Amino acid sequence: MDGVGTQDELTLLLEHRQLWVESLFKYLELTDRAIANARKSYRGSVRRTVLDDLNSEADRIDSVLTELLGPAPKHSISHDGESSIADLS
Repeated sequence: MDGVGTQDELTLLLEHRQLWVESLFKYLELTDRAIANARKSYRGSVRRTVLDDLNSEADRIDSVLTELLGPAPKHSISHDGESSIADLS
């Protein structure tokens, strides 16, 4: 899907789609934690480089998840203060 793997690898991943999606969500969470850590740990040009790399990786993971699952639903706050999912159509 992102052009990195072979057709055989993509076929294998699609055969185990649910595990693939779960793994992608786990990697996205790890990447988000690494971004938060990098914001605290690095300064100057190194910080920018590390954050650019991590944000690029998060974008790649998000793109594959979007291809597999479709766009993330929009969340809205109803008048009574409870979260609800807005219709995207």
